[in-house]
Amino acid sequence: MPGTDLREDELIAWCRERVAAYKYPRSVEFRDSLPLTSTGEILERELAAEAGGLR
Repeated sequence: MPGTDLREDELIAWCRERVAAYKYPRSVEFRDSLPLTSTGEILERELAAEAGGLR
């Protein structure tokens, strides 16, 4: 959100305390927007392709 200060390492540390070791995120990317379909759903394939095909 605009006006908030949250760093990647802070978010990962917060998740690490509350989520199982195999589930917490190893990296985080902050974006202003997500790729959406015409119906407003997130285009997960496009995100995976931008991330290097991790899915």
